[in-house]
Amino acid sequence: MRRRLKQLDVDYGIEVVYSTEKPFQGKTVTSATCPDHSDHMDDYTPLPNFPGYSEAMLPLLIPLPAMFGMTMATHITCKIAGWAMEPFPIRFRMELYQRLHRELKAREDELPSSTPSSGTFPLNRRDIGYVVEEMFKSKSAVSGSMDQIVVCRWRREKPLSLLNAVLMTDTEMKKHMDLPADANMEDVYGKEVIEYVEGRFKEEEQISRL
Repeated sequence: MRRRLKQLDVDYGIEVVYSTEKPFQGKTVTSATCPDHSDHMDDYTPLPNFPGYSEAMLPLLIPLPAMFGMTMATHITCKIAGWAMEPFPIRFRMELYQRLHRELKAREDELPSSTPSSGTFPLNRRDIGYVVEEMFKSKSAVSGSMDQIVVCRWRREKPLSLLNAVLMTDTEMKKHMDLPADANMEDVYGKEVIEYVEGRFKEEEQISRL
């Protein structure tokens, strides 16, 4: 749905239900990590003091879908009745997208004139947000790190686009930009990283046809 809205150039004004609560970071249960679980049960449960124990913990707390549904119904009912509600605003990192867009444009301007370009800059701030949040989930495609992420061109011989923009850390990006033009990407990053990045591009290409 988010990707479809992006295609329609809609990036605000959609009312959604979400939780501001931070999840409890429980540990993964295995016979090796928890041989005697009776003494450390709370470390391996979805919530502190959550009753029960099994190696196949619940993927979702059962009441949550109903709670979200009731929240939706309450909001709609109050809206129809003219009773204003003031929900918390969702985090919208437009300043981050603008900065990443500005930095990407500056790097693209420094590339050799022989590097393919479409003339006008092909990505806007909403596209950058889409690359960050939807395509690469705010994580470096190379390391999975979320520290000092930047957007950069993936293959230098191809024009910058949604199908040739990748998320990396600032350090990874600098090394990437210093690679020789004829560098073998699989030798540099390994088969797993290449398949992941190209897979994300292939998925985006398929979605763009919908």
